[in-house]
Amino acid sequence: MTRRLAAVAACALPLAALPALPAAAADGPALTVDVAAGRHPISPDVYGMNWADPALESELGLTANRWGGNATTRYNWTNNTTNLAADWFFENLVRAPADSLDAYVSGSRGRGVRTLVTVPMAGWVAKDSPGSHPFHCGFKVSKYGAQQAVDQWDTDCGNGRRADGSFVTGNDPSDTSVAAGPAFVKAMVTHLVGTHGSAATTGVRTYALDNEPALWDDTHRDVHPLPETYDSLRDKSVATAKAIKEADGGAAVVGPSEWGWCGYFFSPADAGGCGKGADRTAHGDVPFSEWYLAEFEKASDAAGRRLLDGFDQHYYPQSSGVALAAAGSTATQALRLRSTRSLWDPTYSDESWIGGDVGAPPIRLIPWMREIVAARFPGTRTYVSEYNWGGLEHVNGALAQADVLGIFGRERLDGAMLWAPPAPGQPGAFAFRMYRNYDGSGGRFGETSVRAVSGDQAELAVYAAQRAADGAVTVMVVNKTAGDLTAPLTLSGTTPGSTAAAYRYSAADLGAIQQLAPLPVNAGTVGTTYPANSITLLVVPTAAPAAAALTTAATPTTVTYGTPVTVTGRLTSGGAAVAGRALTLQARRAGTSTWTNVGTATTATDGRVTKRYAPRWTAALRWRWAGDGAYTAATSTSVTVLVKAKVTTLLSPTSMPLGRTAKVYGAVYPAHPYGRYALQRWTSATGWRTVGTSTLTASSTFATYRTPGTRGTYVYRAYRYADSDHAAGVGPTVRLTVT
Repeated sequence: MTRRLAAVAACALPLAALPALPAAAADGPALTVDVAAGRHPISPDVYGMNWADPALESELGLTANRWGGNATTRYNWTNNTTNLAADWFFENLVRAPADSLDAYVSGSRGRGVRTLVTVPMAGWVAKDSPGSHPFHCGFKVSKYGAQQAVDQWDTDCGNGRRADGSFVTGNDPSDTSVAAGPAFVKAMVTHLVGTHGSAATTGVRTYALDNEPALWDDTHRDVHPLPETYDSLRDKSVATAKAIKEADGGAAVVGPSEWGWCGYFFSPADAGGCGKGADRTAHGDVPFSEWYLAEFEKASDAAGRRLLDGFDQHYYPQSSGVALAAAGSTATQALRLRSTRSLWDPTYSDESWIGGDVGAPPIRLIPWMREIVAARFPGTRTYVSEYNWGGLEHVNGALAQADVLGIFGRERLDGAMLWAPPAPGQPGAFAFRMYRNYDGSGGRFGETSVRAVSGDQAELAVYAAQRAADGAVTVMVVNKTAGDLTAPLTLSGTTPGSTAAAYRYSAADLGAIQQLAPLPVNAGTVGTTYPANSITLLVVPTAAPAAAALTTAATPTTVTYGTPVTVTGRLTSGGAAVAGRALTLQARRAGTSTWTNVGTATTATDGRVTKRYAPRWTAALRWRWAGDGAYTAATSTSVTVLVKAKVTTLLSPTSMPLGRTAKVYGAVYPAHPYGRYALQRWTSATGWRTVGTSTLTASSTFATYRTPGTRGTYVYRAYRYADSDHAAGVGPTVRLTVT
C-alpha cells in the first residue's frame, strides 16, 4: 500500500457556546449506560498516531507516536538515510538532521509521548548516499534499460517496470543498500538505549518487527524480489525479537504488522498471496497469523523469555473511496460510516472485495485478534499500528474517526496509531479532541469502559467510560445520520448528579467544539436532541464511590512446572464484603514489568474468590478490581510463586554386570535449550553430590553415561540449575544395580 509522509501545520481554535437547538427532530433509538457492567480499562495507547504533528501531539497528550511505514524498512540509523522503495522510484534519501530517528524519539519524549519504532528486517538498509540529485536508486535507466516511468527530477531513476509492465529483474541490491540482519538491529536498539534511556525509563517503549512484510517482494523488490514464506518470516522475526530483547530486556516487541486481510491468513508465497496455496498447506492449513503466534510461543518457551509482546496488524477498510481518501460522494460517506462495523460486528459482511469476490465471513477484526491470541499465545497484547478511514478533512471523516476511537476502547484493543493523521485544524483532529481535550483544558474521556448500548448503533453510536479523577461518567454519542434525533439516555449502576455537562462537534461549526448549556438528569435519564452528523459528549457527575480493598494469597507458593496453585482473594469496603463483582487475576513474569490477565472470578457473598492457575514461569500474582459506580478500583499486593523446572529422569539398563555402561537420560520442561544441568549421586556419607555437569540439547533433552568401578547400588538424579524464570528443578531418583 502506498504511503507518503506529510507534515501538517499547527493551529489553535477556541471553544464556543452553542445556541439552543430547535425542538423538531425525529425519535432516535434509546441509549442505556450501566456503570456497574462491562467494566475494563481503556488503553491510553489507542489514541496514537503515525508521524503526528508536534503541536497536535502535545495538545492531545498522545501516548504513542509511531515511526513506521515503507520508508522505515530500509532506514539506516548510522547514516540517517532511507530508501523510498516503490513509493518513489526506489531512491535513497538522506534525511535532514531534524528528521532523524534520534530527533523523532527526542522530540516526542520532550512532549511526553513514547515512540513505537519500526526496526528493519528485510535484510537490507540504505547505504551511504549523496544528499542531492542524482540519488542512488534501485533501477537506473542507464544500467537496466528503459522503464515505464522515471522520476521527473532524476530521469535516470526508473520505477523498475519495463514498458510492457513486467518487472526489471536481476538488478544489484548493492546499488542502494547494504546487508543488515539482527546484529544491525541490536546495535540500533543499543544506540537508542544509550541516547534516550531504556524502555523502563525514558526511552523507546515498543519496537515493531518491520512493516508489511507480505508486500516486500513488490514494495522493496529491488532488494527483496522473492515472496516471504511462513518459515522465512518466522525465522527473521524470532531472530530480530531476540536481538531487541538482548539490547533492552524491558522493551516490548510487536508484529507482524501486515498490510491487511490477505496477509492475516496467507503468506505471499501462497496463491496470489491471498488464497490457499502450497505454503499454507505445508503448515497444516493453519492461517498465517495463528501459526505465527503459536511459533512465537514455542520460541519464547525455548528462549526462556517472552519474545513477542503484541500481535500487531494494519487495517484499512477496502471499500472503494473510503481509506486514505477525501470524504467523497454521499454514498461513499454513508459507506464510510457503515464500514466501521468491520472492526467488531459479527453480522456485518464487508462491502468490499473481501466480502464480495473472496466471500469471506464478517471480519470483526478486534474480536478475531483477541480470540486467536487467547488460543495461540495467551497474554499477547493486540495492536493496530496503521489504520485510516479517510475523509479527515470533512465532518464525515470526523464522525468515522470518533466511532473508531470508541470501538477501540470498548473492544479492548491495546494500541492503535492513525496513519496520515489530520492537520490540527481539520475535522479529524476534533474527533480526537472529543476524547482527549474536549474543553480546551485537558478534559478527557474516561479510562474505564462501561456498558453502553444503543437501540440502533448505525444511527446513534454510543460509548461510555468512567473517569478515575472525579468519578464522572463520560458518554460519547455519534449521530451517523443526516437528520436530528431525539433520544433518551438512561444511566444505571451509579447515582448521577442533577445535571450533565455537554460538548458537541458538528457541521454547524467545524472550527470549534461547542459547550452546551447543562442538561438536566431526571431519575437517571438525560433527554436531548443529537443534531445530524454530530459528535456529542455528555459528562455526568456521580456520587463518590466507596473505597474498596483487595487481598491475594496463593497456595502453595513453590510448585513444579505444570502444577497449578490455588489463588484466593477478598474484596471488601470498610471491612464489609463486596459480593457479585468480577475480579481479574493478573500475573507478572519474573524480571518483567508487564501484568497479564490470566483469569477471572466473581466474588461470593463473603467477598471471596478462588482460582486455580498453573504459572509457566516464576511469577507475581495479584487480583485487580476495575471499580464501578459504588466502589473504587482496587489492586491487591502481589504474592510470588516460584516455579521449578520439571525434570524427567530415566535409566537404561537398571541392572548390569560390572564393566558395562548405563545411560541416564531425560528432559527439562519448559524447554531450556543449551541450559546447564548436573548429574548427582547419593551416598549415605555425602548425601547428594554432583558427579558431572553438561548442557541440554537444542530440544532440552539430556543423556549422560556412567560406568561404575565397583559392584553395588548407585542412586542418581538430574538437577536443573535455577535461572531468572525458574527455580532449580530436580528429577526423580533412579537406581542402578551393578552385579
